[in-house]
Amino acid sequence: MSVLTQNIDRFPYTGVRRVSGQLKLSTKEWLNPYFDGTPGYEQVKGVTRGKVYDVISVEGYGDLEDITFIDDNNEEHILADFFFEEIE
Repeated sequence: MSVLTQNIDRFPYTGVRRVSGQLKLSTKEWLNPYFDGTPGYEQVKGVTRGKVYDVISVEGYGDLEDITFIDDNNEEHILADFFFEEIE
């Protein structure tokens, strides 16, 4: 079962879904500025790109989601859905 909402553009929603699953933090090149100190980008800390994380909840804001997960410091961390990939 997917953690991320499939086809969210067609089926937008608001609210929180409690989930028990895992997602992988993406290594896509276009996300590099969030991790490499590029000026003008808020830097993401406490995570490792390519690592699989345990997800606690997913919160919808229409056609996007925030993912709450346990980070490298064993703390809750929230990132937008575009930072993640489903595990195949």
